[in-house]
Amino acid sequence: MGFYTLPQTKSKRQSIMTTIRTSPNPNTTIVIFLHGGPGMDCSYFTTLLESPHLQAKAVTCTQKRGVTSIDQLKEELVEVIDSLSNDENEIFLYGHSFGGVLALETFPLLQGKIKGLILDP
Repeated sequence: MGFYTLPQTKSKRQSIMTTIRTSPNPNTTIVIFLHGGPGMDCSYFTTLLESPHLQAKAVTCTQKRGVTSIDQLKEELVEVIDSLSNDENEIFLYGHSFGGVLALETFPLLQGKIKGLILDP
């Protein structure tokens, strides 16, 4: 599993979602895991991300602690998805708790870029 830092956002603001973890799976399906919080981290997804049963290139976005604006998070998520989006990739959003709220709030801004939502209360 690799660790990658997101490039500077278009807004030149310090990135709210700073780390992406990816599995080495070459599959073109991408699942973006959005954790609960805000202010939590994605560590509780580690077992799932390392599972050999996950047949996707998994990506998690970590929100920095103290961020309270859902508008900032939505803007950042759209930029992340834009950077991963191409004709070969199918992208799904997996939102847990607050991550589900973020997924639902952002989905209308992502016309045609997201294949589906997975919501986990």
